[in-house]
Amino acid sequence: MHKVLTTRSLHVYVTLGVLVTLAGYATLLDFWAKNKFPDALPPRALFFEHPLRYLAQYARVYRMHVEALSVETAEKRRRQAEEGRKRHEYFKYHGVVEESLLEKWGLGLDETPEEKRRREEEQRLQREAIVAAGGVVPQKKVRLPAAVRDGLAPGEDQTYREFDGRTRKVKKWFGIW
Repeated sequence: MHKVLTTRSLHVYVTLGVLVTLAGYATLLDFWAKNKFPDALPPRALFFEHPLRYLAQYARVYRMHVEALSVETAEKRRRQAEEGRKRHEYFKYHGVVEESLLEKWGLGLDETPEEKRRREEEQRLQREAIVAAGGVVPQKKVRLPAAVRDGLAPGEDQTYREFDGRTRKVKKWFGIW
């Protein structure tokens, strides 16, 4: 008996059986609650008289319900796309720049040569205005490798001294301590 109760295949079979049964019941409850054609469902007494006819009619009603739901969802998506297109046209007409999420993260399309020239010209004018006001223009930050920053030659190992005086090599995981 112990061997039967500890068999993996039995547990997989029982677990998947329970999960599939619960998923089917949840789908059935959802269908009963949101059915678009409740009057087209066959009467429950037909199940015991003609089970195949009952199930076939039930399947047809379910298919009609899914098709109606798909049409409704497609219409909703079409309206949202149309609304987005109209919003884009409005912003474009009124000169409001709407940056996409990817552009905000710096992952947008590459800028055209004219946009790049215009951006560089704006930066140059900003630098000149800062200098004219007596300010200091911030320099571009350069990130140095840790070995160069710490004064080590490339390829030189970093070491540390333990409390007892032994020198050990620094262990790094993913490039950090």
